[in-house]
Amino acid sequence: MTIIGAVRFLDHFSDLYGNRLTVFARRKSDAVLKAVLRTFSLQWLSPNDSSTEAQLTTNYNTTVGRDMPRDPPIDAFYDSWFQARSLIHSALSVQSFRVLYAIFMFDGISIPAKASGETLLAHEFLEVGLQKLNCLTELVEQYCMNLGPHSTYGAMMEASLSVVRWCAHVRDIGAALTADHLCKLSDASSNNKDRETSSTHEPMSSYSFHQSFNRDFDDNVPGICRTAVAEAFRVWKQIVAIKGSLSSPTKNDIESCPQLSTDITLAITAVGKFREVFGSFLDFCIGNLEYLSMRSRLSAVSILTFWNLGVFVLTETLKPTMTARDPVCSHSVFSKLQVYNEEAALSVTQIVEYVLSLPFEEIFNLQNGVSAEASVLSYHITPTLVAATFQKAIENILNMQLYLPCGVGTLDERSLSYNADFTWKQHIDTILKGLVSLDATIGGSQASAVAIRSLMQSHGDIISECWSSDFET
Repeated sequence: MTIIGAVRFLDHFSDLYGNRLTVFARRKSDAVLKAVLRTFSLQWLSPNDSSTEAQLTTNYNTTVGRDMPRDPPIDAFYDSWFQARSLIHSALSVQSFRVLYAIFMFDGISIPAKASGETLLAHEFLEVGLQKLNCLTELVEQYCMNLGPHSTYGAMMEASLSVVRWCAHVRDIGAALTADHLCKLSDASSNNKDRETSSTHEPMSSYSFHQSFNRDFDDNVPGICRTAVAEAFRVWKQIVAIKGSLSSPTKNDIESCPQLSTDITLAITAVGKFREVFGSFLDFCIGNLEYLSMRSRLSAVSILTFWNLGVFVLTETLKPTMTARDPVCSHSVFSKLQVYNEEAALSVTQIVEYVLSLPFEEIFNLQNGVSAEASVLSYHITPTLVAATFQKAIENILNMQLYLPCGVGTLDERSLSYNADFTWKQHIDTILKGLVSLDATIGGSQASAVAIRSLMQSHGDIISECWSSDFET
């Protein structure tokens, strides 16, 4: 069953579980979902495809400004984005799963980078969507309980609800990692062991690998990556909980957070355990991308990229604590995090380097609907998260090179030799090229433009010095 199928299935029985939808509400739900699906699809157009013919459906000129150059594909995306946003606004009173899914999908679409006249907020509708989901969840769960444990329809509704809640959980965690958002949902798979690390998983042994017998290995990659994703979400929950505690009004009062030291230690330990269990396997996949199928490439690149994002967020969150006069954790604990942070920065560099080294004709996959010059980096459904990872990787390399945290080793002790002048500059150059490569699609171009603008405002001269090109004259 597809996600849209699950949403339709749940809405089909809305009257039976106590969520009566009027004809107007049903039509509004359909209109919103169609508009958001269209906007989501337009993200994958090439911004340079002048042959694109799309109907402009909103008053684009009033939003962007008449003095800006016209570009048909991007104009179409902007028009569609603002129309979808307007329809969501008008449908906020409608409590349907179609509207919910539209909100969660819209939350992952790149925000227009050049819009003027108003400030566009990230995750504008997420809070409302999560609240509505909690209300509908109660109704559906009560209905399934009434149907009984042996009901076929009850099982299908529970499965459909789990799919929708998973989509919401992904958006909830993603927003909490990258923005000022506190998680509202508990993980559907959570239990009393949420605070534990991946101790139930054994470290994966090194793989002998050869192109002539890669089929079995390749078939196993997506499944192993799904296991890694489940573990990563448990660790990310710990990270966003710490982030939330340190952003609270009492963040400077350690006595009000007696568990903070323990929570930080557990989170850093969990990060280390994840690398111990899955690190060698994922690194091996990245080093052999050319032999993997598209499905396996996407699985390995996605989980490792966003795992590294979580490490960057944890380091960024704990930076004031690490440099405090009386840190809440021992020097050894923070030293481990610093090592993991360096490894994450190097990992992102290697991901970009290996992905961009693949010929476009080998990367292109018509099924994904992206242009032939789009790398695997552009395939993810949330371009803003990919751009955020690259931005934070560059910022972390600069921080490690230029601003050594107090009490966390010395430059000479760095395991990745970032004090070697050309090494760190080459890493920044590589990651920046990955960030620029996202502009192969409209969604990626919007996300990368925002990230590059932020980087250049803060570190423009240094980054410019790191940039290289392949001109021959």
